[in-house]
Amino acid sequence: MKNLTKIFIYSGLSLLAYSIIKKITKVEKKTTTWDPKTDEKIKKLHPKVRQIFTDFVNTVQDKLNLKIRMISGLRTFAEQTKLYNQGRTTAGAIVTKAPAGSSYHNYGLAGDFYIMKGEKNNVMSVLTPEVAKIANDLGLEWGGNWKGFVDKPHIQYKADSVKNLLAKYNAGKRDLNGYVNI
Repeated sequence: MKNLTKIFIYSGLSLLAYSIIKKITKVEKKTTTWDPKTDEKIKKLHPKVRQIFTDFVNTVQDKLNLKIRMISGLRTFAEQTKLYNQGRTTAGAIVTKAPAGSSYHNYGLAGDFYIMKGEKNNVMSVLTPEVAKIANDLGLEWGGNWKGFVDKPHIQYKADSVKNLLAKYNAGKRDLNGYVNI
């Protein structure tokens, strides 16, 4: 766009022509994804990361021709406790190492995603390193790169440590909708 500006200035073309070309070349941000279920989950994330996660889903579709779905996003502390207890004090396999307050999900800063396949997008597979690269390029972190407890569906925005997020939460440093200030 800078080069176009110089061309118009030096060639004496009108500002009207410049503004028309600027509108034509402007890329509009998509505010929804291919998937209404994912959109509903993204709407519940922290307001500062909603567009980043929307861009993530759309960029994966545009660049890799893959449809991904968020199956879990914001979790209350009670929901996190229930998941944490699974495989420990309740039936089922252990699915998380994070007790309530220790997960980026609790602050609306994480989502669990699967690649959707099949005619009806009803077959799920875990995220791949190619998908993770797109997340990384958008400033997100992939749980598939973690040492120890590898969490391939997990993508998070690491605004701060969970320890600091919990301290802010406990100190009441939250916006009017209850999201921790980041």
